[in-house]
Amino acid sequence: KDVSLIELYPGETVHYIDIISRDVYLPLLCCNLIVSDVEKDRFLDLFHRLLNQTAATHTIQAESVVLPLPAFNILAHISQQEPERQQSILSILENTLTNWSKQIKQLLQEELKPLFYGREQNSIKDQVQLWTSRINKLNNLIVQLDSPFVQDVLKNLARNRSPYLSSFMDIKLEISRSVTHAERNLSFVSTLSPWIFQINNSNNLNEILLHLPSLMHTLFLIWQHSHYYHQKDKFSQLLEVVSSEIVLRSKQIIANSISSKSTNTSMSLKDALSICAMFRGTYLDYKEKADGLNSKYMIPEKKIDPSRMVIWHVNPYGENDPNKDISSSNDPYAVLRKSSPWPPRNAKCFQSLNALIE
Repeated sequence: KDVSLIELYPGETVHYIDIISRDVYLPLLCCNLIVSDVEKDRFLDLFHRLLNQTAATHTIQAESVVLPLPAFNILAHISQQEPERQQSILSILENTLTNWSKQIKQLLQEELKPLFYGREQNSIKDQVQLWTSRINKLNNLIVQLDSPFVQDVLKNLARNRSPYLSSFMDIKLEISRSVTHAERNLSFVSTLSPWIFQINNSNNLNEILLHLPSLMHTLFLIWQHSHYYHQKDKFSQLLEVVSSEIVLRSKQIIANSISSKSTNTSMSLKDALSICAMFRGTYLDYKEKADGLNSKYMIPEKKIDPSRMVIWHVNPYGENDPNKDISSSNDPYAVLRKSSPWPPRNAKCFQSLNALIE
């Protein structure tokens, strides 16, 4: 008996499994005349499931969605040589489409998961990378969907009038919307980078203090115009990231003074505390301004009276409510319609800042 030996290199195991499955086992077991049709169809299904799993593993390794492609050469051979197995081919293509839908939906819903915006994103640079990575993943998905291989699968399913096709055709539009959403979020969070860069690279206390109002004003504009960052939880997370940047810069000033064995260590500590205090004071000034806008433009929320179990609406503006029509896309205050008060100074997002000051 012949024995096949392949040396596997780290990082290429999944690739080799895919090649062996497509080029060796699928032709051997699914196109063999001495194997019954039932067994051939079973092997065809099992090995395509294996191909799906190898693609899923590759997705985890590469941190980018890889759509698994069926073994086109095997399916074409079966279609030509054994036309009675057309239903098996259609089943493989429909399973492939179903698997693609699951992968794409998982990526689209990734942003909704708590781990998407996790603790590891503790700098503005990380935030920029987070959205850049998401945009790249989504665009890579669009490229794959436009590839001739994927289009071939879709055409075959359309020709066979597969009921699975209609729900899949809207997915590309959802991906495009997600790309636009991620690009907008990236454009907003990127505006913080220049100020953080200048704060981190300035050794002059007065320069750092001068940059803090500009940094806070940029945060205010993001909160005012970004639907995503106007959400209370998302804005608190962004504040925590910015606050961590300020704390880290303050600690660096103290650490540099200690490492240089400077006699002005107490002065460096004073400078660090001045930066934190200035950041907090500037934040409170803008919080007052933001909360004023929030009260002015937000749409009052509906509440439930437990005693009557009826919904009643609180409207402080009476009949002259300026916020009646919020359905119009031309509403310049659309973002501000959703209540989003800035967190208090002792909120969790300022935990590291308050710890350093106190």
